[in-house]
Amino acid sequence: ALKQLTTAAAPLPCARAVPPLLEAILSFVRGARRPSACEDGIALIGDLLSRLKASAPADSQADSHSSLEAAAWLQLWLSLLRGLCSLCLDQQVVARDKALVALQRALLDSELRTLPPPVWAACFEQAVFPFLADLLQQWVSAAPTPARRRSASALADDEQLMWRAVTLFSKAFLHHLSTLLALPEFHKLWLRALQVIEQCIKSPDNEMLLEAVPETLKNMLLVMGTSGVFEEGRAVGDGGQSLVQLTRTMVEGMCPQLSHSPDLVSVWGASRDESG
Repeated sequence: ALKQLTTAAAPLPCARAVPPLLEAILSFVRGARRPSACEDGIALIGDLLSRLKASAPADSQADSHSSLEAAAWLQLWLSLLRGLCSLCLDQQVVARDKALVALQRALLDSELRTLPPPVWAACFEQAVFPFLADLLQQWVSAAPTPARRRSASALADDEQLMWRAVTLFSKAFLHHLSTLLALPEFHKLWLRALQVIEQCIKSPDNEMLLEAVPETLKNMLLVMGTSGVFEEGRAVGDGGQSLVQLTRTMVEGMCPQLSHSPDLVSVWGASRDESG
């Protein structure tokens, strides 16, 4: 029955029908005993996302009715993304692997790059950032202790999942950077992203993230620097700092060795002298 509702030939269920349909799919995946059943359930969410894409809002809305439709579309889209995020936290390796692949496909969909900047901002603030926070919390809670042992393979699976999630976040942020830069308060979204990265770097007992996340951050900074993101010197913070100064201060606090990396000299530019 679920598959019939989400086939390409069937119309997209009305907005009120999607939440219970999504819950049914999530319950189906979580209760699945066969890998193929997990894959089928996650594919259904992918089908819903693909068909929802056809009615994606334009870059600007001409009237209040269109704005209301865009808001409704956003809530449906976010609910499906959050559904995939929740499956990325599942205890079944196959479920979370397939869910992460589906989430990557949704976040990097080139046909959705034209979505309005506030839509992508909402995606990061209401889906991606909470997902990374939940995943990190799950990682910390599941860390082995003298009273709770975990197999090496289970630890490796969790570590790999965390790394893949951080990598996806980085790719998605850079993929939509030109759109996000149109936000009036882009600096707030970027600083929130830096906070998430800092939490990953400072997570306990995670040597892989401690080594890999700074490299990911460095790549983000280099791409943003090349894109001219840090060239504008206007004040964006409450303390009158520019975006590059705020960024460098945060990077210095979370990863001093990266802040002083020769690779980032061109990114920091004059802020190095200004900050002393």
